[in-house]
Amino acid sequence: MDKIFFIHIPKAAGTSFRKTVQDQIGREKVLWLGENNVSMDKFRADTPENLAHTVVGGHIPYGLASQTYKDGYQYFATLREPVSRAISLHNFICSRPGHALYEELSEISIKRAIEVSTRFRSQINNLQCNYLSENRQRTSKAALRSIKKNNIKVNTMEFGHLLMPEASSLLGLPKAPEMEKRNTASKGSYAKPEYLDRELLEMIIDLNKEDLVLYYYIKGIYENALEPSYDNLKNIRLNES
Repeated sequence: MDKIFFIHIPKAAGTSFRKTVQDQIGREKVLWLGENNVSMDKFRADTPENLAHTVVGGHIPYGLASQTYKDGYQYFATLREPVSRAISLHNFICSRPGHALYEELSEISIKRAIEVSTRFRSQINNLQCNYLSENRQRTSKAALRSIKKNNIKVNTMEFGHLLMPEASSLLGLPKAPEMEKRNTASKGSYAKPEYLDRELLEMIIDLNKEDLVLYYYIKGIYENALEPSYDNLKNIRLNES
């Protein structure tokens, strides 16, 4: 049995993965930043207790996680189309009174949130590149280099079916369970007029030019493969000039 670290990019299937794995191997074998009051200090503590967990994850970039969780961990992450991710995150925050940004954002539109909230803007500004690069850079080049160098198994939401079979094999599960969607917003919420505004979409795209390159590059690798699998990531080509 190997150990897994899931880099949980906000609103990109992390909660679904965590709860599915907990159902299969037990909550006591899963350490997740933010769950059960697990603080960043405790999470990053290089202790036998922490390193003994079979699955570890949370909203923590690879560059930070790899300082503690090194040898013996296979890293996974799921990418999401950046515009959809930004809208989903805003909708999620505004429907969760306990969220750290709820008071700041719940009474204003997503467009206004982008304009006035530095914290929200940082969460939708090429964050996926930031989470996957070794030095927390927000460029697709840095993220792709890190994925290839560190053998991070990255899929997009459209190829989410790759995740559980691979994880299950590493965990020694006899059968890969179907990953149940959790923490999802209602479909109707995405049809709000404010989310369909052209100026808003242009604002989100402008903040995610590097994330868009990363997302469509990885998605394209799988789409062009005869048999989509994590082995396809070996085809990442880096332009080092």
